[in-house]
Amino acid sequence: MLGEEDLVTVILTDCCFILEFLLNVFFMATRGDFYFLPRKLVNLIINDLFLLENQVPFFVLEKLYNLAFPSALSSGNHDNLPSLVNLVLPILPGKIVPDLELSGHTLRIPFIILNNFTEIVWRNLLAFEQCHFIEESYFLDYIVALDFLINTDKDVDLLIKEGIIENWLGDSNAVTKLFNNLGAQVIKPDFNVRYADIFKELNAFSRRPCSQRMVSLRRDYCSTTWTTVASGAGIFLLILTVIQTIFSILQVVH
Repeated sequence: MLGEEDLVTVILTDCCFILEFLLNVFFMATRGDFYFLPRKLVNLIINDLFLLENQVPFFVLEKLYNLAFPSALSSGNHDNLPSLVNLVLPILPGKIVPDLELSGHTLRIPFIILNNFTEIVWRNLLAFEQCHFIEESYFLDYIVALDFLINTDKDVDLLIKEGIIENWLGDSNAVTKLFNNLGAQVIKPDFNVRYADIFKELNAFSRRPCSQRMVSLRRDYCSTTWTTVASGAGIFLLILTVIQTIFSILQVVH
């Protein structure tokens, strides 16, 4: 077990490495400097830094950074080093829009790219909410809502087909497990009222007889391209048969 002095030494060493790493990545991204490490190793280190068990409190990093580079405190002075917040930006993942919207009877879900980095980032966001904003857990509500929608591989295939999910995890089963496991063993004080209303409206719409008939029609006769073509051909032949019958009756009458 580490003593107090040894623990401080470990944290200080980790902080120095993280700051040096962030500086190099920042200058690679903004000045086009050569990679100080192989690109693959840089990506592995970034992934490792996002693991919850490897993170150092931000205020500790910020204090050390400001002590080492006082000029970074001067915001707007572009000749000096950036603030620590701007230094972190190049390693952050793309924008995440946790929102659902009901337009008429169509549920609109923002585009999602799923890769090996996604679960690490999302678990960080969930842990952050659980620690600091448990009563306003917007991201957890979003994950729970998607978990309600995604129960089987066919649900994932549909979302991929509609251009909502871009899957880099492998098969659809990996996506299903991701959403089904993310919300497990977390505290859910209250579910988002707006999301609850959206699901109520969707369930009410799906229970209508006409909606159920349309679902049955699509499932039985339009599930694949070939069944759609075969169904269309059958309807076309039926129409021709009816027209032929009508003309035959008219000829008999006249």
